This record gives sequence, structure tokens and C-alpha cells, in this order.
Amino acid sequence: MAAVRETFEECGVLLARGRGEAALLGPERLRQLGAHWRQPLDRGEAGMAELLESEDLELAIEALVPFAHWITPPFMPKRFDTWFFLAAAPPQQIAMHDGREMVDSLWLRPADALAQAAAGRHSLVPVTQMNVAKLGFSGSVAEALAAARAATIVTVEPQCTPQAGGMLLRIPPEAGYRVDEFFMRIPGR
Repeated sequence: MAAVRETFEECGVLLARGRGEAALLGPERLRQLGAHWRQPLDRGEAGMAELLESEDLELAIEALVPFAHWITPPFMPKRFDTWFFLAAAPPQQIAMHDGREMVDSLWLRPADALAQAAAGRHSLVPVTQMNVAKLGFSGSVAEALAAARAATIVTVEPQCTPQAGGMLLRIPPEAGYRVDEFFMRIPGR
């Protein structure tokens, strides 16, 4: 439920349908829901259960496919235990960033996103960079979803070694990233 809520709050895509219906929400209904619910959800003034009950909706949880599980390295001041999911974008739903947590919206192939980050046009935190790279191992949305369904999720909690300018992070090879270590720059190190 949290993954669906975050996706709706941050980019306006809602994996839901009218209760008892097969099709996911269309653009007009989504626009109405977004205008009424996105900001209250973001501010904690409303909850997802309230939205579902008030609007007679049910979540399309089956559309989510577990993709990765990361735990922030111990040296980080703020730690997270985060699951990542894949889902095909619902037909006719247009992603629209919230302007706060998500400040831009664009569709890129994984290789292009990584190249733009390397060129300094976009900033990707290391876990996002790793997950975008892993997503790029697939040639299509269908292939990525099938690969995620077939994979065993291995929890990644990087083991860290201080290096000049940052940290060397080691991750389990069986996590499926095709690397077992990478460097993370830390300003001031």
C-alpha cells in the first residue's frame, strides 16, 4: 500500500480501479482524484484507506512486482530499509511530479538516465543508480517485469570501507547487479 501511495503522491500515477472493475483508472478520474487527494495525503491530513473508502476504489496490488530490497549503510546519518517495486505504467495515466519530492518528470531509457547522471545533468543517489542499471539489463517493460518475477530478492546492506574522497561499498553478488562493489563520493572526504 505504501508503494502505491508514494507513487500517487509523488508522480500522480495510481495503481487502482473502481471497486469490482477490471480496468485501472483512466485519466479523467485520476485528474479528479489528484486534485482532491494528492496534497492531503502528502501532508498527512488524509490516509490511503480514507481515499479508497471515500472514492470506492481498490488497489491494484497485483501490478507491483518486487524488484530490490536495500538497507542504508551504517555510516549514513539517516537509515532506511526500503523495498523497490516495478509496475507497468497504467495506460492513459500521465505521470506528473509533485514539485516537492519529485521536481521533474521525464521518461528515459535506463542507459540514457545513467549517461545523463554521469554527465552531471541529473543527480542519482547510489541506490537509484544501481537499480536503474539493473533495470537496464532488460530490453523492455515486459522483460523487466518477467525478470523481476523470476528473481529471488537478496537484501542489500552495503559493507563500507573508507577511501579517499568517499566509501567503497560492497554488495552481495547474488543480488543481481552484475557488480559486487562500487564507489560512493562523499563531499568533504
